[in-house]
Amino acid sequence: MSLLAPDLQPRPELTCRQQIGAPLPEDEQAESATAVLARMRELLGESERRLEAGFAEEGDGERVVRERARLLDGLLAGALDFAESQLFRVANPTRGEEMALLAVGGYGRGELAPHSDVDVLFLYPYKPTPHLEQMTEFLLYRLWDLGLKVG
Repeated sequence: MSLLAPDLQPRPELTCRQQIGAPLPEDEQAESATAVLARMRELLGESERRLEAGFAEEGDGERVVRERARLLDGLLAGALDFAESQLFRVANPTRGEEMALLAVGGYGRGELAPHSDVDVLFLYPYKPTPHLEQMTEFLLYRLWDLGLKVG
């Protein structure tokens, strides 16, 4: 249990986003997609262990499902930041290159139980461009590679 009020505690989704979305060291840039996946696996594993230990200690299932949703928010935001800034840069993006990634279902309500589907919606203003298809595929493959079920 933390002595900090809930609104003053470090937000795990922001930490994940910063760690995953950060530029890679030069020696890892050649295999950037693999390196990002390794970061995501490490953060997901650490967070899952922390949540499991917290649940065993406190028995607060509601907290677990809320924090898992926030964790996934951070993982997805970090992967999206990384893909936009490192892998699939567009020099002069148009409105047709914009994308919104929305959580739907239980995940959209901020409740993500262990082993439940991760329901996401990729929203584009128009027909997906090749750039948007690359971004979407990158994010989906990272989720699948992490062993998550995407709905």
